Amino acid sequence: MFFAVLSVWLICSCKDDDKVVLSTDCYISSFTLGNVKRQVTTTNYSGNDTTYSVSYGASAYPMTVDQLSGTIANKDSLPVNSNVNAVLATITSSGTVVYRKADEGDDAWKGYSSTDSIDFTSPLVFRVYAPDYSVWRDYTVKVNVHQQDGSVFTWQQMPEPGLWNHAEELKTLLWNGRIWLFCRENGAVRLFATNVSDGRTWTEYPVSGCASADLSTLTVFADKLYMSATDGTLWTSEDASAWSAEDADRSVHLLTCDETCLYALSDGRLWRSADARLWVEESLDEDPSWLPSRDLTGVAYTQENGIKRVLLVGNRSEVAYPADASAMVWSRLSGQENENTSWAYFNVAPDNAFACPRLDALQVVRYDTVLLALGRKYLDGTSHDALDGLYVSQDNGITWKSGGEYVLPEELRGNEAVLTAGVDDG
Repeated sequence: MFFAVLSVWLICSCKDDDKVVLSTDCYISSFTLGNVKRQVTTTNYSGNDTTYSVSYGASAYPMTVDQLSGTIANKDSLPVNSNVNAVLATITSSGTVVYRKADEGDDAWKGYSSTDSIDFTSPLVFRVYAPDYSVWRDYTVKVNVHQQDGSVFTWQQMPEPGLWNHAEELKTLLWNGRIWLFCRENGAVRLFATNVSDGRTWTEYPVSGCASADLSTLTVFADKLYMSATDGTLWTSEDASAWSAEDADRSVHLLTCDETCLYALSDGRLWRSADARLWVEESLDEDPSWLPSRDLTGVAYTQENGIKRVLLVGNRSEVAYPADASAMVWSRLSGQENENTSWAYFNVAPDNAFACPRLDALQVVRYDTVLLALGRKYLDGTSHDALDGLYVSQDNGITWKSGGEYVLPEELRGNEAVLTAGVDDG
């Protein structure tokens, strides 16, 4: 890990007496991790497990500096088996930085250096002294690492709450440490929530202002919830319960979002917005007739190499395109540096026998380092059972294979009931 420590000294000279006045500012403005080593286990050609070490840039997992709470942490956990006991970091601060373990006393302070590795296996306290050393400020720093291997894929059946047995539509998402589940029952929208660590005890909350919601469009952006109505009106909420119309300049069908923009379909085109109000048309590398119009699902994620990507998957109309044998997959690089990047259509090559299946109620999620797709019946007329398995893409949406280590519970096979899928931060 590479750490570059910048100690910014603010010095102003008084012209009358040439005295030097040192600043009393003391803060950390940015904190970036460098390279991290990780143990990876795979199966070799002989069928035996083999373990090797890889190094990756942890700068792809931003450390958020919260000035109000005095905490610094990565919201997106590092991959499982990441070794953080000797890591460099880049710190931008206004003064001199020292650090110690959170459970140690004041006699344990160490001077921070950009060339010295740091043990992040337990919480640390970083102290910034102002240039004049008259004041200081402490930050608690924690580096989060996934504790469960994404390739160890098991299911645990939760007690059936029976609260949405008669739901006609479902949508779930993870937000503010809770799992939120929206459902439509007898035409009305209902809202339930449980703590991520629980999953058993669900509480129903009142919900208003979204009677004509298209629940499949529910999206979290900039710590607010957004959702499209069936007529394309865009709604927003700060508490999941009370919804109000957003002053958008067009009707949209929300798809997903990344850190900077919302993405949506409108008038058969793709659009993006940084504020949910002004929408800018996206450029495509193919004819827009290849865009999906139903069973829409989108996901934004960061690859292990730090590249940020947005993926759109869905089906075209059965009536207009009865010969389609697979779902439509589009992708673009995201982030401010890729603002003008075009969406790329993943045309199915003749030798690709593993295209994304054309599933009713298609859903795609990012789990660990792969994409997982599932859905109900097949729209291509094949005789596969509904929910016959999970389809896994390890190449960002080009090929989708089933029958490996990622499987659905056998009890779900053939079930065509409404479904919703999500992934937490574990």
